[in-house]
Amino acid sequence: MMIFNELRRHGRLAAKRHPMYEENLAGKIISYVMAAGWAGYLILFGTILASSFTNMVPNWEPYHVMNGIALIFILALDFLLRIPFQKTPTQEVKPYLLLPVKKKRIIDFLLLRSGLSLFNLFWLFLFVPFSFLTITKFFGVLGVISYLIGIWLIILINNYWYLLCRTLINERIWWILLPVAFYGGITFLLIIPDSPVSSFLIDLGDRYMEGNILYFMGTIFIIAILWWINRRVISCLIYVELAKTNDSKIKHVSDYKSSNAMGK
Repeated sequence: MMIFNELRRHGRLAAKRHPMYEENLAGKIISYVMAAGWAGYLILFGTILASSFTNMVPNWEPYHVMNGIALIFILALDFLLRIPFQKTPTQEVKPYLLLPVKKKRIIDFLLLRSGLSLFNLFWLFLFVPFSFLTITKFFGVLGVISYLIGIWLIILINNYWYLLCRTLINERIWWILLPVAFYGGITFLLIIPDSPVSSFLIDLGDRYMEGNILYFMGTIFIIAILWWINRRVISCLIYVELAKTNDSKIKHVSDYKSSNAMGK
């Protein structure tokens, strides 16, 4: 825990030492105001969707439409929104590689900080009003709370999935096909009649509302798997990046002799 607190302090000090600190502070205030505005929009959208889904699909409950269809599009949008705002841990861990600190601890701290980011709570501004308007009458307040915890865990999965994809994309651009194939493939499967993906997502949401511990444990297990994969990938790539050099051509002795002759 001491190393986690120390690394947090280093991050705050680094921000204060930045020559553009005052400008960054003003930028942060503006971004907070914009975030508050978007939070208001999400609350409004959550309220509107509660009634809109009822009219769109009369045979389904609104939360079934949200879980079985809309959720995957929200996760895809969440993935895209992380691109300009969320950095990968590979760059942040490099300054600590020469210190007598275990590399895995630093990576774990960066992954933990990513999971605890307020960005992962932002979509709850949409789901909280939607849930209270659609779920309360069937599952009560406890069902709403249980469902929101499940949604937060799914967003955490999306968070660590983004970190993995972004780290790989930074290494090789063709890895961009991975998230494209993932979200595109799920979207394609959703349009199939009696889609098994849609049925699974609906069942997952229902089990969250019921507080089914097995489904929560399964979701947490997926988060743990993605955490482990991220740790392994980051551990490998930070040393690969450090080993890279701009001058990959080895000069011969004759090259240096000719350079010296020209300099005389």
